[in-house]
Amino acid sequence: MEHIKPPNEGLYTTDREHSHEESDVNIRAILGFGLFLAVSGVIVHVTLWGAYRGMESYYDRHQAPPNPMVQKFEQTAGKTAPVEQQELNRLVSTFPQPRLQVDDARDMTVFRMTEDARLNHYVWVDKNAGRVSIPIERAIQLVAERGLPNFGTSPAAVKAASQNKGTPSGTSPPPIRPPQGKQ
Repeated sequence: MEHIKPPNEGLYTTDREHSHEESDVNIRAILGFGLFLAVSGVIVHVTLWGAYRGMESYYDRHQAPPNPMVQKFEQTAGKTAPVEQQELNRLVSTFPQPRLQVDDARDMTVFRMTEDARLNHYVWVDKNAGRVSIPIERAIQLVAERGLPNFGTSPAAVKAASQNKGTPSGTSPPPIRPPQGKQ
């Protein structure tokens, strides 16, 4: 064990002459820099707070008037009550186009109900001419029973058919006829 030397090998001394270098560290400069950072942080926070307060007051002064389509609420006895219905109707009728869609879910529900009514109910289209809109299921049954009506051919189809006469590609398929015997 005597061949193992201590790790310091005599480098550590209690002699004041051989201690750390005190001239490399300037304690006053470090403390001054810390004080500068603290004061700068306070100044920046106060400046930003003032800037935001100024922007808020500028916004409040220059804000556009509120949308008259939005319901206003008055504070009455701790509860909110809507403005009178007549005033709201007047605002809605005089508000210029285009108007914003206020309740899209309700609008879509009304649209779907209208479309369902058109698809599933009998409705007069032209009472004088005797035209009626029938439910889609009934229309499908009638087409299956009677077949599609013959609306004639377009002038372009007639011209193309006359040019291709006598060729296999110019032949047209036989018309579709409804099955006989079903009634």
